[in-house]
Amino acid sequence: MDTPLDMPGVLHRLLENRESLEGQQRLVAARAIADSLQGGAECDETALAALRILANDPKWEVRKAVADALVHLGDEDLAALAARLSQDVNFFVKRAAERSLDRRRKIKRETGRKQQALRRCGDRFEQVRRHYGEAAANAAIQIGQQQAELLLGTIAHDIRSILTPLKASAASLSQPVAEGDHAEVVQRKAKAVLDSVDFMERCVADIESYSSPLPPERHPEDIADVLAAARDMAVRNLQELGCDTSAVVFSMKVPDGVRVGMARHLVTLALANLLRNAYESFMTGPSQFRAGQIAVSVESEPAEVRITIRDTGMGMQAEDLAELRLFVPARRNKAKARSTGFGLPIANRYITAHGGTLTIDSAEGQGTVVIVTLPRQPNGYDEVQG
Repeated sequence: MDTPLDMPGVLHRLLENRESLEGQQRLVAARAIADSLQGGAECDETALAALRILANDPKWEVRKAVADALVHLGDEDLAALAARLSQDVNFFVKRAAERSLDRRRKIKRETGRKQQALRRCGDRFEQVRRHYGEAAANAAIQIGQQQAELLLGTIAHDIRSILTPLKASAASLSQPVAEGDHAEVVQRKAKAVLDSVDFMERCVADIESYSSPLPPERHPEDIADVLAAARDMAVRNLQELGCDTSAVVFSMKVPDGVRVGMARHLVTLALANLLRNAYESFMTGPSQFRAGQIAVSVESEPAEVRITIRDTGMGMQAEDLAELRLFVPARRNKAKARSTGFGLPIANRYITAHGGTLTIDSAEGQGTVVIVTLPRQPNGYDEVQG
């Protein structure tokens, strides 16, 4: 049976001396990079340097694998490789490069249409608010949200019925296969299928969380305990991905004895999503974090409690912040590990279901401030559920 290639070692040898690898090894390396990018991984400096070398490989099959990967590269990394491969002497390489560039153009057009649709939604909300008042605008949003919940619940059920047999079939492919020339290819493709299925399962789980009916029960809970549990959950989720968050200093200032009526698990999950976002704002790689600070504070008022989560992370551009404030689900951030695009919308849904509010302010290079307000006696459930 073929021994799986040590890809980090292969890439190191490739960067040192291309001739140290056989043609089949270079082909496997090129395809592995393409599969990784297709799965949502970022193209780091090592992968980009390898693609530049492989784009000039004497084997056309290797160059074609690089051409297939062009669709997943950023604009800055694309230009030189696209210019080289779209003029390749081999017909198959040239066609693959042209096909990748066509796909990129289609993706950009689709992204532009989605952004326009989001802006139109925001504009229409403002028009309703100006003409009919805040209450009417919020009611319209709640009606639309209920319709979306029904739709997403149906989608989640249908996708899960497909995932169960698909995952079983993919798992059988990943078992040791008979020795032969295609063993490495079969195992590589099987792993890619399994990775995609795992991501689909995470998406389905988030869709179900977003669309499931919310329980009406509310019990007084100590806000310090809830915040501590949320922080532990956020850090644990990141550690499961191999992340080390020790460079980020976390502090929490909460008055003693502050209690709020809530469904504890919903508020804990909402705050955990917000705290994980704060930690991820310091990420410099798949598992690396730069130094920074996250400060959580709580202010207690007679009618409500205000929770402020302040980080000194990378912050956001004004355009991204405006889109984020719409709390539209499935806006996936590929720079974040396991991002499905549902984390912030889920947090907003759970907070508003308690009659609370979630606001975000951010500036690029200056960090982000998230403020959550929760009424001491929540009455938002009936309004959201109708």
